[in-house]
Amino acid sequence: MKLGLLGSAETHRGTRWASKWAFAVREAWVGEFEFSEIHREAINHHFKRLRAAVKAIPGVLEAFHLCSIDIQASKKP
Repeated sequence: MKLGLLGSAETHRGTRWASKWAFAVREAWVGEFEFSEIHREAINHHFKRLRAAVKAIPGVLEAFHLCSIDIQASKKP
């Protein structure tokens, strides 16, 4: 069985339009998921953790640099 452009078995090959029930199902999910407060909070939490990680990078790089200097100094006779 070939699927149409939208991946639906009921979508005719060569058209871009799904049947009306497909739009109705999508609208129901959009209201419950994409704009829900829970979803927004999950995204905000992700970005808070990402910001904290980005702020920590300079400190990690400095520590790495200091460790490499110590290793190079210990290798010299």
